[in-house]
Amino acid sequence: MTPRQRERAILALIAEQPVETQQDLVIGLEERGVEVTQATISRDIKRLGLFKRPTPEGGYRYAAPELARTSPQLVEGFVAGVEPAAAMLVVKTRVGRASAVAIAMDENPLAGVVGTLAGDDTVLVLLQSPHDQERVRREIERTYL
Repeated sequence: MTPRQRERAILALIAEQPVETQQDLVIGLEERGVEVTQATISRDIKRLGLFKRPTPEGGYRYAAPELARTSPQLVEGFVAGVEPAAAMLVVKTRVGRASAVAIAMDENPLAGVVGTLAGDDTVLVLLQSPHDQERVRREIERTYL
């Protein structure tokens, strides 16, 4: 099974049933005939940008970034800060890969980058200043192309 097929199986599983832990993912995938280790699942979760969403019962379940639409009360306390941005870059990705690219950029920040916003195949890179645009563009190309 290719990584992309495994990712599709993970997304299908979390869409069909509540999955609370990485071990639940391993078991659910094995039930579908997909042999996988917990370490691989951990990397897949990060690459897919999965997060744990609160459930009405008071627990948590994995959800895909596109399922993040929720009320502000459910995510209260999730915001770590707000910063102004005077310029942006648009980074095009392969379909379904923008979240992974944005996470990599956020976890390996470049000077002048305030943050990222990911869609399905596009990442908006928010910059502190328009003066950072060309330097950051070159660094992104050097690192991610």
